Amino acid sequence: MGRYSKRKAANLRNLRLGGRLPPAPPRPPPPPPPPLPVSPPPLPVSPPPPAANTSSVAPSTSPPPSTSAAPTPAVKHTLDIRRELMKNYLPTSLPDNTNHYIGCVESLQELLVEAVCRHCFSPFTLNISPNSLSTRLEVGCTSCTYVKQLGDRTTRTVGGQASKLRENNTKIVHEAINNNLGRAGINRIVSTLGFEPFTEGKFTGHSHWLYKEMDIYFAARRQECITDVRRFYAKSDILPDPTNDLLDIVVSYDGTWMTRGHTSHIGAGIVIEVDTGMVIDFEVLSNFCQVCHSREKKKLPFTPEWQQAHSPRCNKNFNGTASAMESEAACRLWRRSTTLGLRYTTFVGDGDSSTYKAVKDLNPYDVPVVKEECVNHVSKRLGT
Repeated sequence: MGRYSKRKAANLRNLRLGGRLPPAPPRPPPPPPPPLPVSPPPLPVSPPPPAANTSSVAPSTSPPPSTSAAPTPAVKHTLDIRRELMKNYLPTSLPDNTNHYIGCVESLQELLVEAVCRHCFSPFTLNISPNSLSTRLEVGCTSCTYVKQLGDRTTRTVGGQASKLRENNTKIVHEAINNNLGRAGINRIVSTLGFEPFTEGKFTGHSHWLYKEMDIYFAARRQECITDVRRFYAKSDILPDPTNDLLDIVVSYDGTWMTRGHTSHIGAGIVIEVDTGMVIDFEVLSNFCQVCHSREKKKLPFTPEWQQAHSPRCNKNFNGTASAMESEAACRLWRRSTTLGLRYTTFVGDGDSSTYKAVKDLNPYDVPVVKEECVNHVSKRLGT
């Protein structure tokens, strides 16, 4: 039995007998802190010797040469250069905050009952021209020729020109495309609010106009991205080939589909520069066209005249399965990269080797295309 156990047993015995515990021994005081070191007094500085009396030589007014080395410029980190480039793509103008209201026609008519024409003091009439969400109102006098039209603005193009499409209709079609609602989805919303639904021709016309404007906008922004990528590589001392002015860059490529599985009719391939994160190019493939399918279902002939008129708006640009879309999009992107002044010589992709094999067999450049595995995909496969 140890010393501590004997002491504990004695204390318990004293408690049973009505005694008190012995007082705890006092703790020793903490040691004093060590004394602070005393710095030695500074050495006396002797005055400089007097200068010699040289009346023939004028004293120099230039400062003495510095013995310290010149400061080296700070090397910018890759993320700092990337932040500087991304400043050019931040929005500089505020969004359009024009207010649009949805009201009741009966309430507006009751309001016009109290109003009279300022020219002949006659009552007004209200004429409504429904156009989906862009309904046009026309207020006219019953006696004179005074007419006032109230309606939505027209949509502006990327270049600033006015189009024939109404702004509210264009906005809701744009949201239907982004959120995958389709014509049936927005017609449910519009019909619930009591507006005229979108016909197939109207929805298709707005969609094609938006796609055309998106292509124009992307072409202009892509050239700006390529210029910034070249500036980024120049700051990293990586210059284009002097013979053909083609810059070798590192890109990340991957494909995606509209729906999961191997039955999707729409797929896309995207090329992203690795260091800056800018989208350089993309390709959308579709093996289905609703107009062609409807014509084939109705057993109508595909005449050369009809094909020539339908070709600019045909959505089908690929004959193949959904699994082959990723490789086909990569070949198209690598084939036209030289037209952008770039060469995608380093391929960062997932574990799918079919896409890289297709690009390697294509051999688009006079230099080989090297593949590097994506760390995220490798870690995901190691974890499973």
